Amino acid sequence: MTINANTEIWNFVSKFNLNGQIGCASNSSINSENRVKIIISPNPCKSQLRVINRADTKSNYFIYTILGEPVLNGVLRRGNNEFDLSELASNIYIFKAGDMYTRIIKN
Repeated sequence: MTINANTEIWNFVSKFNLNGQIGCASNSSINSENRVKIIISPNPCKSQLRVINRADTKSNYFIYTILGEPVLNGVLRRGNNEFDLSELASNIYIFKAGDMYTRIIKN
């Protein structure tokens, strides 16, 4: 299978501007289709990231580099979720839960 990396990167990155996903709040989001309701703080973060899932159910989450490479994934439990990002380099990352994407800045 051959892919054009430039096209794939553009398809991913073009969904975002300097404020995060176009049409998406940078620190919280509500997606009525998948019932994802989360609050992310602090953002930017140094090592610990807290994600509060206020949805009625669990949701899968993914954290990607700005180039779309996955770095973390798992299940986002209802309520408080703590993530240790100390092993990640300082950069901009994309947090995905359900169909919701938001920007995370790691200092």
